[in-house]
Amino acid sequence: MSQNALVLADLKAGRLVTPAGAMADHGIMRLAARIADLRGRGHKIETTTRRTGMKSYAAYRLRPKSDD
Repeated sequence: MSQNALVLADLKAGRLVTPAGAMADHGIMRLAARIADLRGRGHKIETTTRRTGMKSYAAYRLRPKSDD
């Protein structure tokens, strides 16, 4: 299964996908690139910024169908 397919499966399952989670679960080091690929294929993916202490990171989820 491709990295794009793995990320899309997580998103479709309703999971919040983060760089750390993608690395731990699937060995994906460039999550933002995979998200860009999926957006280029028409998937509506929402980005939020999360903070842990002084660090921030992106978290991704599929946009609900009603927001189209």
